[in-house]
Amino acid sequence: MRSGWAEVRYRWLLPLARGGRARGRAYARIVARVERASDPERVRVASARIARALSLDPVRAERVYRGCLYSEALEEADSVYFMHRPALDPALFQFDELPEALDGARPANVGTNVGTDVGTIFGTLHFGAPVLCYLALCARLGGGLSIVGRPLDDANPMPESKRTYARAKVRWAEQVAGRPFIATDSAAMAQARDELLAGRSLFTPIDVPGSVARRAATVPVFGEPVRFACGLMTLARLTGATVVPVVAASSPDGIRVRFGQRLDPGGGADDLLGRALGELLRFVRTNPDEWWMWPYLEPAR
Repeated sequence: MRSGWAEVRYRWLLPLARGGRARGRAYARIVARVERASDPERVRVASARIARALSLDPVRAERVYRGCLYSEALEEADSVYFMHRPALDPALFQFDELPEALDGARPANVGTNVGTDVGTIFGTLHFGAPVLCYLALCARLGGGLSIVGRPLDDANPMPESKRTYARAKVRWAEQVAGRPFIATDSAAMAQARDELLAGRSLFTPIDVPGSVARRAATVPVFGEPVRFACGLMTLARLTGATVVPVVAASSPDGIRVRFGQRLDPGGGADDLLGRALGELLRFVRTNPDEWWMWPYLEPAR
């Protein structure tokens, strides 16, 4: 059923979102309903974790997780809609709580640290609208920002129909940003280091499960120890780059971008990852139905 559903979802239903954002919301409602029905074990794991984390009863916790399924599908629909527009309107993005370095943004090196030539790492979550968050920052900064993400090669375990959509989204994002994606292997991390040292900045999710990375750290998430990849935090320590937590979420009026406190890279990589996730989990506590990772967190053994 899963492979057949992926074909229906990505080849037939998702293209309908090109016709307008209202159609995209309808797509997200359908997908959330089918995903919930097709994988009851994933729903059970996610709902139990949400209930523990937020002290919710089982009914409310499952309702939150249905919202997460909707959020992830809405991100796909929004991406498809904007991919087929001539350009992204800067008025689409609403910025809250701008860090000082972004207020009155200047081109190219605006994301760098005060008094140095080192770029900034913008750390985000699989939350709301991460790719549109990246493009919003690109527009605000005026350039010099690259996204770091797992390659969409044959080793990536997503269905082929979803991979086709995802590759088209990557090409679109690279075209809009004017910067190529940076992969996560050793050679790519050397490139990422060079980007930071040249005064350019990086955007990356920092809630990636530890099992997919060479370096991982244990961080408390709502009182439970969880393993996350920490390679980018190690890079921040090595280069002296500060970390700015950032998330974005979709609404009918636009994309709202929110920032956490800018973090100095002092201390170890594990400590920096913990501080960055602590900032970001404030947004999860406020909007738990926007975080897609509830069923995929890896408890520390």
